[in-house]
Amino acid sequence: MPAPDTGRLAALDVARLLAIVGMMAAHTILAVLGPSGRIVDGFPSTLFAVLAGASAVLSTRRYVGRPLAASVALGTRGLLVVVIGFLLGLVPSPAMVVLVYLGVAMILAAGLIHLPSRVLVAFAAVTAVAGPFVTTWVRDARQLDTLGELSWASPGDWVTSVLFTGAYPVLTWIVYLTVGILLIRGLLAARAAGTEALRRWTGRVALGSVLVVALVAVVSVVYRTQVAAPALATRVGWTSSWRTPC
Repeated sequence: MPAPDTGRLAALDVARLLAIVGMMAAHTILAVLGPSGRIVDGFPSTLFAVLAGASAVLSTRRYVGRPLAASVALGTRGLLVVVIGFLLGLVPSPAMVVLVYLGVAMILAAGLIHLPSRVLVAFAAVTAVAGPFVTTWVRDARQLDTLGELSWASPGDWVTSVLFTGAYPVLTWIVYLTVGILLIRGLLAARAAGTEALRRWTGRVALGSVLVVALVAVVSVVYRTQVAAPALATRVGWTSSWRTPC
């Protein structure tokens, strides 16, 4: 069996830099930018999560034929990220620390990296569609009215806030990591197959991106109109009569 390609991908390093700079900007100069601040609001953290999925594959290539060792290595890295995030959270700061959520997502990804790509595509699609509704249902079931803070009241509350009700719920972030896993798998396979395969992979990614944007738009509209808006109306004291013309 040929040794896996373990060389660095310069484009990923550049993307990581852009994601980190963007996240720093979102936490430091967003208030100054005004409406134009949407450029650095949300997109860098999404890119960072996708790159984390890609890094999960790249960092475990040395464990070819040893799936348990690969999972342990990635899970350990995720646990260290959780600890670092916890320590940073003790420092007073207006910035929202994402490392706890990212670390837990990495621990879950330690199992996902061994699944076939078709299974991952189905998992990502189902989770992306159902995720917003599940997080809202959990929040309503627990009667939470917070801004997405992590809860330290009990281990169960902490797990719930990390997975479902926090500012960066793992149920959402695991979709981004899965997308990163799928993208880097395809890229590595296409690079190994040659220029023509790489060109076909690029076309499939472009088409897939269009389909994903369409899916996200549909889910967003349904969620906002059928879940978010009624929930907001209930919280501010409106009733169903607001729909009836006077």
